[in-house]
Amino acid sequence: MIKNNLEKFYIQQKHFQVWKLETSNIIVISSYGFKQIVINNDTLENLFFDLFDEVKKNKINYITIYVDDLGKLKKLIIDISIINVKTFLYINNFYSIKIENKLIKKNKLIFKDIHHFFSYKNDTSINEIYTNLDIVAKYLYIKYKVNIHDKFRLSISSLACKIYETNYKIKAKLVRNLNKKQDQYIRKSYYGGRTEIYKPYVAENYYYDINSLFGSIMRSEEMPIGNPIYYDELFFNTNFNISTFFGFLDVMVSYEPDLQSELLPILPIKSENAHAELGNIFPIGTFRGVYFSEELKYAIKHGYKILKIYSGYQLKKENIFKEYVESIYSARLDTNSTILNTKH
Repeated sequence: MIKNNLEKFYIQQKHFQVWKLETSNIIVISSYGFKQIVINNDTLENLFFDLFDEVKKNKINYITIYVDDLGKLKKLIIDISIINVKTFLYINNFYSIKIENKLIKKNKLIFKDIHHFFSYKNDTSINEIYTNLDIVAKYLYIKYKVNIHDKFRLSISSLACKIYETNYKIKAKLVRNLNKKQDQYIRKSYYGGRTEIYKPYVAENYYYDINSLFGSIMRSEEMPIGNPIYYDELFFNTNFNISTFFGFLDVMVSYEPDLQSELLPILPIKSENAHAELGNIFPIGTFRGVYFSEELKYAIKHGYKILKIYSGYQLKKENIFKEYVESIYSARLDTNSTILNTKH
C-alpha cells in the first residue's frame, strides 16, 4: 500500500513547471507538471483556466503553486472576474493565496510564497530553485510521510510541526492548543533574542559556539505540556514557592545591580510609545512583565527580587522533543545534499 502511494505521489509530483510573468518578474513554480508557457498580465487569466482544467482532468482538489512575490501576484489578480480570492496573512506577511473557480468551486489553486521555504540569492537560476524544491519534497515524503505541497504547509515552521505530529503522535498530543485568552497572556512572555550592539575588545581569547543551540535545548530540557491552569493574585499571596512552580507569571520585579557587577540585566521589557523602535530593552530598577518561571528562577539567582505576582498559568512538564531532535539531527549528519543539510 505504501509503495502504491509513493508511486502515485511521484506520478503527481514528477515535474515542477516554471513560468515567468514578464511584466512583473514573478517566478512561478507548480507542483504539477503540464505544458510549459510564458505568460504576462494579459494571459494570466488563461493560465488559471489551464490550471483549473488540470485540477478537473486529474480529479484532484487543488494544485499547489510557489511564487516568489505573493504581494505582486495579489495585485495582478484582483480584477479577474472568474475567480474568488482568499489570502492568508500573519504579521503583514503573505503566506498563501487561494484562488477558487467561480464556476466550479471545487477547483482551487493554492499559491504559496517560496521564500517561506527557501532563501536564495537574486542570481539563483529558476532551474536550481525548483530542483531544490523537488529534492526536498521527495525526501520529506519518503522519510517522514509529509507532503510539502499540502495546502496547510505554508512555511518551514509548519513543515517541522507536521513532521513532529505525524511521526511522534503520542508526544505531540501532550501539546495542547491554547484558547485566545491563554495565548494572549503567554505570548506576552515571548521577547525574542537579544540584539544589543557591543564592541568588546580582548587581546587574546577563546571563542565558543554551540552546535544547534535551539535543538540542544529542545533535546535536553522539559517543556510545558497539558492544559494551563490559571491562578489569580490571591493564590500567590498564600505560601507560594516559585521553586516548585512551572509556567508563566505576571510579576513586578526589582533589580539593583552592584555598580562593580559585569553581569548584563537578564529580564527584558518591550519598549513602547515614543521609544517603540528600540524593541526589547533590559532595564534595571522596578518594572512589570510576563515571564517564564525558569527565566525568573535564573534571574533570582543573580539578584532579582519578585515584589508582587499578579497572576499566572501553571503547566505540567515533560521532555517531549528528544527523539524528534535526535532524528532530525542524525538525518542532517547523514545527508550529502547541501539543500537537505540546510533544511534540517
